[in-house]
Amino acid sequence: MPHEEEIPSEELQRLVDLAGDGEQSLIIGTDANAHHTLWGSTDINDRGESLFNYIIQSRLSVANRGEEPTYVGPTSRNVLDITLFTEDNVQVIEWKVLNEPSFSDYKYISFQIDSQYLKSRKVVRNPKQTNWDLYRKILKQRLKKITTIDSYVDLEARLDQLTRALTIAYHIACPPMRKKRRSQPPWWNKELGSKRRYVREIFKLAQLAESEVIWEEYRDILKQYKKDIRNAKRRIFAQV
Repeated sequence: MPHEEEIPSEELQRLVDLAGDGEQSLIIGTDANAHHTLWGSTDINDRGESLFNYIIQSRLSVANRGEEPTYVGPTSRNVLDITLFTEDNVQVIEWKVLNEPSFSDYKYISFQIDSQYLKSRKVVRNPKQTNWDLYRKILKQRLKKITTIDSYVDLEARLDQLTRALTIAYHIACPPMRKKRRSQPPWWNKELGSKRRYVREIFKLAQLAESEVIWEEYRDILKQYKKDIRNAKRRIFAQV
């Protein structure tokens, strides 16, 4: 995400939109060139605030933990690299900055995901239906419980508390909805349904009769049925 471009970038927004609500899993590694304490930066700038607002309104979560700099240059050190993931179907169980030489100003980042983690995709959240008044009210209440930072050790703990507060407020203000699934693909129709039943009837008859003539008839009908399916798909996709 170059300095000269607005943030969030159009590329990031297109990628999230393309994945849809719960349809695809995403893990995004980005040099955001943005500062925010949510991902471990020492300060918050305008770019960081803009990206932060986009993240909390999307289905993305930040995997970054701690404040170890991801960028170490000749004049500055900061956390500029962010790992984002879709919280509804990806679970990041470990994230850290490695100390081994990368031969670059940017350090290696290591993270692990739980391959066994699979949340039902029947339930999704629609950010557009978020009750933002309720969100602000809940967040304000939870932020009161976060005490001041007295030491370096407290910093990561407070960051985790802030992340949990943001997540809980969003989940309450934007409750999950049960997603309607298509019972049939978009190219399916009643005519194909009738033909499928007929193909099945001829197949059962061929099994019972053990007649080569009926088997030949079944193969011809099946061939035509598959052709009709291909044509139906072409008609639908031609309209897209």
